[in-house]
Amino acid sequence: MLLEPPPELRGKELRVKFISSLAQAQNAVATGNIDRLAAFVGGLSGTPGYEDVTDKFDADQAVDEYGHLIGAPAKLVVPDDKVAERRQIRAEQLEQQRQQEVQLELAKAAAGPAANLAQTDLSEDNPLSRVADAGT
Repeated sequence: MLLEPPPELRGKELRVKFISSLAQAQNAVATGNIDRLAAFVGGLSGTPGYEDVTDKFDADQAVDEYGHLIGAPAKLVVPDDKVAERRQIRAEQLEQQRQQEVQLELAKAAAGPAANLAQTDLSEDNPLSRVADAGT
């Protein structure tokens, strides 16, 4: 026989989740397997010739599975659509930064010859002094 619920819970739908000791033990084994696989892939990716092995490991899915298995609150794991949005923003920021670096390098490259011309001694006979003299 169940007791009467407190007033604040009356009429509300309750979801009760019971996890047996056996299920908890199975989940612990599963999280250990995820840990082992992640460590294996991480170690293998540091081996010359196997750097691309991380392409085979779905880290996002591993986080989802691990969170579920340990019973972490769902709000702690960011939904896939939000993750995609964050990654898109980060990629755009990195692209902007890369473009700024390229523009800075181009500006430096263009400034080099101009600086050399500005330091040229026009009192000596050289092609630049002859051009300058021709204009007067």
